[in-house]
Amino acid sequence: KFGFDFSGMEMACLLTGTVELSGKRITLPQKQFQLLCLLASAPGQRISSQELKRKVWGESDTSDNTLSQNISRLRTALELEDGSPFELSCTPDRSYVFRRM
Repeated sequence: KFGFDFSGMEMACLLTGTVELSGKRITLPQKQFQLLCLLASAPGQRISSQELKRKVWGESDTSDNTLSQNISRLRTALELEDGSPFELSCTPDRSYVFRRM
C-alpha cells in the first residue's frame, strides 16, 4: 500500500489510483495518478517534463503532447480551477509545479 496526505488531499493505494479531495473520491487512470504522486511528493518544487516522462513512461520516447494531455486531464479530474485549494502549473521552462494555494 502507498498513501500520503498532502494538505487535505489524501492519496490512497497506488494500485487503485484513488484520490480523496475534499471528501470526494476520484479514481484516476494509472499515468495520471503516477504524475500526481510525483508532483504531490515534491509540493512547490519544479519537476521537469523530462523527469516526469522518464519516471511515468520509462525510457520510451514519450512526446510533450502526451504529457500535456495527461496533465490537462488530471487538472480536469481534480477540478483544479479558480477557487481550488490546489494548483498545478507549468513554468516557462516546461517544468510542472503542484502546490496548495
